[in-house]
Amino acid sequence: MRVRRILATFATLFVVAGLIAGPVSPAAASSKTVKIAAAGDLVCSGPPNKGADPTSHDRRYIRGFCQYGKVANLVAKGGYDRFLTLGDLQYYFGRYRDFQRWYDPTYGRVMRITMPSPGNHESYTVDAKGNPYAGYRKYFGSRAHWKNRLGGSYSYNLGAWHIVSLNSQWCWSYTSVFKGGRWHTVPAWGSGSPWGCHKGDPMYDWFVRDLKQHQQDCTLVYFHHPSYFGVGNGWPGGAGSLLHGVYSHTRTLYRALYRQGGDVVLNGHEHYYQRTVPINPLGKRDNAHGFTEFIVGTGGDTLQPLPPVSKLPNELAAASNRAFGILSMTLKPDGYSFRFVPVQGSPGRWVYSSRRGYKIFKNGSGTGYVDAGSGTCHGAP
Repeated sequence: MRVRRILATFATLFVVAGLIAGPVSPAAASSKTVKIAAAGDLVCSGPPNKGADPTSHDRRYIRGFCQYGKVANLVAKGGYDRFLTLGDLQYYFGRYRDFQRWYDPTYGRVMRITMPSPGNHESYTVDAKGNPYAGYRKYFGSRAHWKNRLGGSYSYNLGAWHIVSLNSQWCWSYTSVFKGGRWHTVPAWGSGSPWGCHKGDPMYDWFVRDLKQHQQDCTLVYFHHPSYFGVGNGWPGGAGSLLHGVYSHTRTLYRALYRQGGDVVLNGHEHYYQRTVPINPLGKRDNAHGFTEFIVGTGGDTLQPLPPVSKLPNELAAASNRAFGILSMTLKPDGYSFRFVPVQGSPGRWVYSSRRGYKIFKNGSGTGYVDAGSGTCHGAP
């Protein structure tokens, strides 16, 4: 049985030194190397911004947000084979006209390589029959994979890797939609529903079957809501906690992935970058069989606060809320290498504005280093 090796160096907010090593045994069905990009939490419902704009009347632009145009350029010019979206692609309601007006001129340029996965914001707009994800489904068409009755989940192969896209919004018992000027609650799973993240639910059962069919492959799974991210004092879960109970619904997906020897999980939703050490479904370090989780909610919409470095748990290998950007990964026959690629003007810095009464994100100079490293695939426990 193979054991994971992680060789990582990283900078910005959090640094961990060390080497986790073990024997490597390739299990590749293909020798092809594939280059992918990934990011979530992408496009504002307004024009792309380049940095803090004190003359604006929009709080997002004053604070230096909505830099999605710069992030989209990284994808378009990076020579990637595939672009994996990690949910919340078009704010705020995921309406079709907003996808056309804002998403399409930027990220729409890489539609040919885009393999979408939705978030919660796409679910807020319904069609004439009251079904959510109306704008997402109409904009992405067949790429949304909605006809498979699995909430838009699907899988595919890239080189030696098996890739699975899931809709983690279906892990909740409901979703909220905005119609007629007010919010409505729509059941998301239960008796007769075409989705769900529990045993007996079609999406979950399909996911388990799909993983078993590809157990010998390197495996990457991506969906919007992470169960695991760093929190500190005053945050749900308490200081040093890696598990955020609000999104614990997705833990069933992590358990299924772990049992079948999965290697990588990509998430968004939290508007910053984080990478864990190899962890098990309880969020604890597992060097032999654990998966590595990346949160890449840095696609250009906004950035959000992080706890002080001293309050982050040991299971986090890297964390940064000082740069918009993408995760670049090279998928190899027996493993992968990765690098967080920040936009021009990174890393930035958070500066308190006495005029505004809150912190403003100011760009730096150049393209700063955030995180990079590599890992190998492994077998099931």
